[in-house]
Amino acid sequence: MRIVLIFFLISFPTFTWKLKAQSGALAQKYVTQVDSDSFHQKYTLDNYYLRFYEDKGNSLKIEDIAKPEFEPKFKPFIQLSSSGQKSSHPFQAFTTYWVEVNFRSNIDQDTEWLLFLGFVSHAEVYTYYPNGRFEKVKAGFFTPNIELKPREGQEAKAIILLKPQSKTTVYIKFRNEIKYPPELNLSLQSYESWQVLMNQTNLVQGVFHGLLWLMLLYNFFLFFSIGDKTYAHFALYVLFMSLFFFNEYEYLEEYFLPYQPQLSFYLYNLIYVALVYFIRFNRRMLNLPANIPRLDKFFVRPWLFLSITFALASVPLHIFLFDWYIDIRNGFHLFYLVSLIIFTLVVLFRRDGLAQLIVLGNFFILSGGLLIVLGNFGVVPFSLYYLLGGVAAQLFVFMMAMSYRYRKSLIERQETQEKLIIQLQENKELQTKVNRELEDKVRERTIEIEQKKEEIQTQHEALQTKSEELERAYKNITDSARYAQRLQGAILGEEREVLSFFQDGFILFLPKDLVSGDFYWASKIGHTNVLVAADCTGHGIPGALMTMLGNSILNAVVNEDHITSPEHILHTLDERLIRTVQKQNRDEQIKDGMDMVVITFDEISYTLKFAGAKNPLYYVRNHEIHKVDGSTFPIGIYNIRKEKKFELQEIQAQIGDTFYLSSDGFQDQFGGPHDSKYMKKKFREFLLDIHHLPMPEQKHKLEEEFLNWKGSNSQTDDILIIGFRV
Repeated sequence: MRIVLIFFLISFPTFTWKLKAQSGALAQKYVTQVDSDSFHQKYTLDNYYLRFYEDKGNSLKIEDIAKPEFEPKFKPFIQLSSSGQKSSHPFQAFTTYWVEVNFRSNIDQDTEWLLFLGFVSHAEVYTYYPNGRFEKVKAGFFTPNIELKPREGQEAKAIILLKPQSKTTVYIKFRNEIKYPPELNLSLQSYESWQVLMNQTNLVQGVFHGLLWLMLLYNFFLFFSIGDKTYAHFALYVLFMSLFFFNEYEYLEEYFLPYQPQLSFYLYNLIYVALVYFIRFNRRMLNLPANIPRLDKFFVRPWLFLSITFALASVPLHIFLFDWYIDIRNGFHLFYLVSLIIFTLVVLFRRDGLAQLIVLGNFFILSGGLLIVLGNFGVVPFSLYYLLGGVAAQLFVFMMAMSYRYRKSLIERQETQEKLIIQLQENKELQTKVNRELEDKVRERTIEIEQKKEEIQTQHEALQTKSEELERAYKNITDSARYAQRLQGAILGEEREVLSFFQDGFILFLPKDLVSGDFYWASKIGHTNVLVAADCTGHGIPGALMTMLGNSILNAVVNEDHITSPEHILHTLDERLIRTVQKQNRDEQIKDGMDMVVITFDEISYTLKFAGAKNPLYYVRNHEIHKVDGSTFPIGIYNIRKEKKFELQEIQAQIGDTFYLSSDGFQDQFGGPHDSKYMKKKFREFLLDIHHLPMPEQKHKLEEEFLNWKGSNSQTDDILIIGFRV
């Protein structure tokens, strides 16, 4: 069967070529005789018998060339070669040449002929008639299709009219506008016989593309229905093959790109995109990563990578380095062909029906590809029909392979379903057995549950009684706490009353519980304002009791005893708090106390005095934040042997200064992305960032920052921040 397939591939129709030329000395004019008995044959004109002129400046016109005195300037083809030997490529890229061709028609009527030129990008064909008239026809693969005559067909060609029983002279001006020399391969064929061949070609191409698009649509339908990418790769392979042949036979340029011949010229490289999807299709069709992993890893993947690389590089090479492109392209063709042969031979030894069909399909494309490569190297006449036939046969076999694969998957699915049904039946029997055992156990447990139900009911009634007692106790405690909250609020006073001593300010007061261990206190003695921010030991009710005690002592110290110096206020408060809490047992070391900031502000001298018990004072001046540290001693802690000292510090306030008093609750709050403390440094930086804002907005920003930092965590401690501006 393989011998028959090879014979089929290499026996495509070819044309019979015939040349009749009169011979003589090279300086003579040579005339190609056209006879009626060879009207349906194709004449080939050997460049060796033609004469050329190199128009280096591309400045001559047909009127100059056709003058009799210009005739001696034409040279035989052999003299164009620098070596003086006969050469098939004596021409240079980007250089204009003229060639004179003479025909004699021995036919008794006007006949139209097609003059095929070869590989030239731009050409002008001038037919000279005895009356001195010239007929000009443009040709070349870079000439817009709309300007060609005829527009159909692949090769560079021009239509000429030969008069009966007379000689016709044709001048051809040609050049290549790419980095590759022109290849002038003149041949002559009657327009009538060429039209017959074109009709046959159009019929073949119509059937071929119709079948391709049926395959394309069917496989895309399977891909979207089943979701198997194998069908998508096959459909894309078919799509780019169809576009390649549609372009190569000039249908794309004739019908869609009549003004873009360069684009059509470079779209030749669509074939390499098709070859990429061909590899991907084979890889998925045979499931190489699972079935032949070593072949896939060490051969197919590199093959695919190099093919993708060349497909991406082919267009830039085609445009900018065409002379290199030809050699690289031929080398890639050989590489791809060898790779496909190796791949096919490896797959051939797998005893699998699907693999055998893939091998058969690859054999057809190998045959066509081999003939194409041999055609590129001039071993056999070049024809795309080799590849066309190979692709058609391969696609037919691949469709058979995909049908075989689909049927095989259906059989495997059916077998899997049958196994699943058997497994389900076994599971059902096992489930029935388990259910019976469970029913027996349920009956046993039901009896036990009924017995314990009465015990649980008794326990439930007892718990219900306890729960009601706890609810009543909780309500009493909550009511007491709310009452304590109202009392504390009445003692602390309203925020606007405290802040009325200053030009502008705010108090951020956020108790952890209903009542707070933090408190603020303010008073005015003459023109001196006194402001206190205190943080008592503990929070909740114990802390609130300490706030009431501290508030009471401050009233006595400042309002009754008129002590207004901050350090004296702290000393007096410390002594009275210790005496009050300690009571009679002086040997018992108490741990109840408070941290505190005390400031006084003289409205006349703008002098601010500060003393602190552990807590500092912050103030911002000229966009810089300053920290004034207080004493390291707390108020009321009696188990410290050192003598307590509360130092007085004075600040000459300036208009616009902003001062902040606070407890440590804000900076000790846990939260943020790492569930860590807010910390003092971050607190100072935030105060500096917001100090320029109005005081109510600063309060809002602080509360917003606190809530964002806390997130879902519970509040760690009471929060107290007082800010004012002078």
